[in-house]
Amino acid sequence: SKLKIMKIHRFILIGILAAIPFAYSCTDDSADLTPDNVNNTLQQSGWTVSLFTEDDNDETYHFTGYVFSFADNGVVSAVKQSTTVSGTYSSGTDDSTTKMILNFGNQVPFDELNEDWEVISKSDTKINLRHVSGGDGSIDVLEFTKN
Repeated sequence: SKLKIMKIHRFILIGILAAIPFAYSCTDDSADLTPDNVNNTLQQSGWTVSLFTEDDNDETYHFTGYVFSFADNGVVSAVKQSTTVSGTYSSGTDDSTTKMILNFGNQVPFDELNEDWEVISKSDTKINLRHVSGGDGSIDVLEFTKN
């Protein structure tokens, strides 16, 4: 009776306590990668390209010194001293995969970023993107880190 109720309460309490670490370990779930969440994170501050590889070649140096700002109207600007390069971005889903589409027109080398990038992961300080070529299956990687 009273002892039985205490055992039930203890059992429930142990179950709750056991579940807490699991709940906190699942922070990078797919709900965090919705287009709205990706856009909200991008719009928070300036970003730098911390990694850009094309066909396994590290091309990050092309973007050294540029700070990318993502405005809520779909415009992305890359600024380095007195140089500003503008393009557009948007996020959406394709086959339940969140994609970010970048388009800088024909502005070299920024035209290399013109792709529909799959959002692999994101945190408040880093966004990892990947593009798999439909032609030869080569993989390009783009990583933005908060400035």
